[in-house]
Amino acid sequence: MSAVLHKKAFPELTVDELYELLRVRSEVFVVEQDCVYQDMDGDDQASIHLWLTEGDKVVALCRVCPAGTHMQEVSIGRVITTERGKGYGKRIMLEGIAAAREHFDARVIDIEAQEYAKGFYEQVGFQQSSEPFILDGIPHIKMTWKEDRIETQRILFRPWKESDADALFKYAADPDVGPRAGWPPHGSVADSLEVIRKFFSNDHTWALVLKETGEPIGCMGYYPYGESNIGIGENDAELGYWIAKPYWNQGICTEALRAMIDYCFNKKGFQTLWSDFFVDNPASGRVMEKCGFRDTGEINWCSHLYRGDERPVKVMRLDYAL
Repeated sequence: MSAVLHKKAFPELTVDELYELLRVRSEVFVVEQDCVYQDMDGDDQASIHLWLTEGDKVVALCRVCPAGTHMQEVSIGRVITTERGKGYGKRIMLEGIAAAREHFDARVIDIEAQEYAKGFYEQVGFQQSSEPFILDGIPHIKMTWKEDRIETQRILFRPWKESDADALFKYAADPDVGPRAGWPPHGSVADSLEVIRKFFSNDHTWALVLKETGEPIGCMGYYPYGESNIGIGENDAELGYWIAKPYWNQGICTEALRAMIDYCFNKKGFQTLWSDFFVDNPASGRVMEKCGFRDTGEINWCSHLYRGDERPVKVMRLDYAL
């Protein structure tokens, strides 16, 4: 069963929803951890509340507090996962980061993490930013997430927002766009919203926003080891992108890809970057070549991509140069 995401501001919560969230918080933080503390601290009213359910059961939750309430910066707290080994903890944190960006325009997010969970929070981009301290009798550390800013003369990279669904559908419904990148044209705004929630809400996928208009006109990101469409090394990444049809042949994609390459090599520390393009979309290959990628001579079939069984892809490679 796939867990369902719920997201509401405090006034939008029903009595039953509020009761269940508080019940789970009390069960974990007070009873299981044998810690007597004031859970209802007055910050819930200003917060965005997120939770995942399997059927009627809450399996993960968190809250996102605006700056100046629980902490000086926007913060995420009350993070709980009741079902282990299913990725719900990582998902609820990524959704929390997305909500912090969406609702509070967060560029910096703080958390008070139990010290033992440091490795978990590092997986979603947080870094330790304080010495250990004791909170409610439990060792904690402050951890901070900072948004990576990538931009060019014409393009600003920013995280996708749910409010982008209309703009995404406007361009992703074009039958000349999606199939070239390996996905079907979007059939509705609801389809676009689902794509944002399911595929774009992470720390390595960005909306390409045209500075002149403020509108998202494409998407770019990378797949780390384990998520790539092709076999790559642990210190490598695969890049992927698309640009809306009205902006083809203006050098925008090349401009953005060069910025992405710089970020991946000099900020993320990847050693080799990979990409691929369908053989019937040579224009994408030319963009890669302009940015330094070279044809490996390898032909690959990606059956999980839209029409991937019908069209092979050419695999391209770019190594970091000292």
